[in-house]
Amino acid sequence: MDVTISLKAEQVDNATTITNWNWYLDNGQRSTLQNPSTTYTQPGYYHVYATATGDNGCVSTIAPISLFINKAQANAGNDTVILRNQPFQLQASGGVSYNWTPAMGLNNQAFANPVAQLQEDLTYTLSVITAEGCRDDDVIHIKIFRGSGIKVPTGFTPNNDGLNETLKPLYTGIKKLHYFTIYNRWGQLIFSTRDILSGWNGLWKGAIQPTGVYVWSLRAADFAGKIYTMDGTCTLIR
Repeated sequence: MDVTISLKAEQVDNATTITNWNWYLDNGQRSTLQNPSTTYTQPGYYHVYATATGDNGCVSTIAPISLFINKAQANAGNDTVILRNQPFQLQASGGVSYNWTPAMGLNNQAFANPVAQLQEDLTYTLSVITAEGCRDDDVIHIKIFRGSGIKVPTGFTPNNDGLNETLKPLYTGIKKLHYFTIYNRWGQLIFSTRDILSGWNGLWKGAIQPTGVYVWSLRAADFAGKIYTMDGTCTLIR
């Protein structure tokens, strides 16, 4: 991000003649030009000021300027799965002007939150422009829902060899995980999550759990609204 700013100074009296200009630009640079330009590489507030020296040797009071350098940060939303030929509203932020490409399947590609209706997988690129003219791009990958399923491994080996370290279901087409829980042989709850990316690493309260059979239970919903309620067992092997 590089933003170049042109600054301008002028003498407002005729009591003397200015012979030297001194700009302090708050980005590690200075200038002795009357009307300098400087480039800011990071967004934020900058406090710039100038002084002038007359031909009588007198130095003017400080003339301050406050600058705010904005940065465009396009956000097209998270990658998602949608139903074929069903309307889905995109949610964008980061600017005052928006443009989605391609325009395929959109009711208006210049809206921040257009409605998409697709038959096939598609990647949209979002371009935003801020009020200051800064631009940024982001992408969102949209996949069409083609069915769902859940598979839970029958065993795992949390022995720090980097292979099969966690007990985690394989989710296909699942929109929401209500819970995935694990119990030991005494019926104690030793793991629970609602995060579809999380799994059990074989620990409970920081302690390594022994080899044995553990009971799991889960409830989840797919993108079409189908509810999965499942339970079973898994063997922890060390």
